[in-house]
Amino acid sequence: MNYRELGIASLYFILGHLILWFQANSQFIWEWPKHHKILLAFVMGAPASLLFMTGITHVAHATGNDMWATRIWPSLIGTLVFMTMTYLIFEQGLNLKNGICLLLTLAVLGIQVFWKN
Repeated sequence: MNYRELGIASLYFILGHLILWFQANSQFIWEWPKHHKILLAFVMGAPASLLFMTGITHVAHATGNDMWATRIWPSLIGTLVFMTMTYLIFEQGLNLKNGICLLLTLAVLGIQVFWKN
């Protein structure tokens, strides 16, 4: 496992998920996005896609081309970004159900990082 590559991938995924979080949720924050969804999809979707594609390349390099890791890692990072942004912007903390899901996410993240094949 190349932890440097995994760290670089994580940064790409964090940026990509931040873009997508605002793309999907800005309609609940500001008025303008409610009326310009198609424009937001094109303007924000392309950069996010490039960030994810680049991040997946780094995960593949980090894990010796383990395709499962390229699917699971961005998902886990997305869960953490969603939780953080939803708390910071909407002030919605964790309830028991979401807390348990977060713990499971962290457990899967740990398995991906520390379990040696």
